[in-house]
Amino acid sequence: MGKRFAWRRVAFAFSLVLYSLVFTSCGTGDLTNSGTGAGNPGSGATVSLQVEGVQLTNTNALVLSSGVEITTAQIVLSQIEFRTVEECQNGSSGGSSQVDLEGPYVIDLLNNTSSPSLDNINLKEGLYCRIELRLDKLEDNELPNNIDITDPIVSHSIYIEGKTGEGISFTAVLEIDDDFRLQNQSTGFNISNGDLLFVIFNLNTWFQGINFSDATVSGGEIQINKDENETIQQTLVSNIKLSSNLLRDENNNGELDSSEENLNNNDLAEGD
Repeated sequence: MGKRFAWRRVAFAFSLVLYSLVFTSCGTGDLTNSGTGAGNPGSGATVSLQVEGVQLTNTNALVLSSGVEITTAQIVLSQIEFRTVEECQNGSSGGSSQVDLEGPYVIDLLNNTSSPSLDNINLKEGLYCRIELRLDKLEDNELPNNIDITDPIVSHSIYIEGKTGEGISFTAVLEIDDDFRLQNQSTGFNISNGDLLFVIFNLNTWFQGINFSDATVSGGEIQINKDENETIQQTLVSNIKLSSNLLRDENNNGELDSSEENLNNNDLAEGD
């Protein structure tokens, strides 16, 4: 796999726990996974998935190595899909073994929350090639129970607040509807009963290639949206998707240890 650096787990993770057939949310789940044949998953597996934000500094503060401070980070996922190796090999966008979870799910990456909570799906054991996720705008008529109409994430798919290394406040308010995926088409990744999988975002890479000194400043703040600082918006969205990786809890202790966080040994799939 391509990315090579040491990860450090921090306290601002959120978790999506997916481990049996029925899940509770305001969305709906279409679980179709009865495929047969080479590459298709086999018997049922109880699997957990957690999604976390991580940084590569030696502090739990939300100050990244670039000097950028993140104080709010929310995303909206409208769909999560699991693809088998056979689907990847055949170029299929769907199939009888495909698992789809329908949102919207509002994810707060800094406060360890998902609204609604995601739990309880059942996968088939076997070899998978990727997990596909869709960033989507949260419509005001689809609000989860814990999200108020005044929440800044409403009508947006990504909402980030923070300060640059120079102390200038910025707000990124993005309305993109876009797919991204964690994939390993060279070998795939096996899912077995009892697995705990982690989708993690390396926050340190979110602002790579972004020079805030080139940004337009309005009223002493930097606004990043479809109308202002569009180039920064495009780079930020790309960085967020590429910062994601899929890891496994190899020793089944319910968390990622330092050896498991090392992508040299444990990355199952990468964001692209």
